[in-house]
Amino acid sequence: MNVKNYIVTQQKERLSVTSAGDSSKKDDTEEVYSPREEKDATNRTMITLPCDQYETLMRQLEVERIEHAKTKTKCEELADRLDFARGQIEILEKQLQREKDNFRQILGSVQESNQVGDERKGQLEIRVRELHQDNQQLAQRLRSRDSQIEKLQQALAKEKSSHDQQIIDMEVRRCQEDYISTSLAKTGSSRTQYTKKGYPSVKSYRKTKLLS
Repeated sequence: MNVKNYIVTQQKERLSVTSAGDSSKKDDTEEVYSPREEKDATNRTMITLPCDQYETLMRQLEVERIEHAKTKTKCEELADRLDFARGQIEILEKQLQREKDNFRQILGSVQESNQVGDERKGQLEIRVRELHQDNQQLAQRLRSRDSQIEKLQQALAKEKSSHDQQIIDMEVRRCQEDYISTSLAKTGSSRTQYTKKGYPSVKSYRKTKLLS
C-alpha cells in the first residue's frame, strides 16, 4: 500500500482519537500530520501511529524512493537509447533515400540506354532486311546472267559449229574449183575420161578433212 494512502486511511479511522489519551501510548507513538491538513492550518488534525508501523512505512517509502530512482534512471537510459535509435533511423532513412535516388538515376540511365539500344537495334534490323533484299535481288540478277551466259555459250557453240561447217564447205568448193580448172587445162581425151570418172564427192572430202 502507498504510504500516502495508508496515512489517509489511518486519518479516517482515527478521527475520534485525541492527543489527550493514555500517557503510556505517548511513549510508543509519534505525531504525523496529513498533507491536506498542513495546507489548511485552521483544520489541523493530529494522527498518531505506532512506532513500528511508522518505521515500516518509512522503510517502504525509502524502498519506493529507491525503486522510483531506479525506474527514473532506466527511463532516462531508455529515453537516451530511444533518441539514439531515432537518430540512427533518421540517418538510415536519409541513406536509404540517397540510395533510392541513385537507383532511380541509374535505372533512368539504363532505361534511356536500352531505349537508344532498341532504336539502334531497330535501325540495324531494318538495314539487315534491306541488305537481305538487295542480296536476293543480286542473286536473282546473277542467276539471270548465268542463264544468259549459258544461252550465249550454247549459241556460240552452235555458231562455231556452223562456222566450221561453212569453212569446210568453202574448202570443198575451192578444191572442186581447183579440180575443175585443172581438168579444163588437159586434153579432150583426158576431159572425156575425167567426165566419166567424175571428181571427188563432197562427203568423201569432208571425211578426209575431218580425219586430218
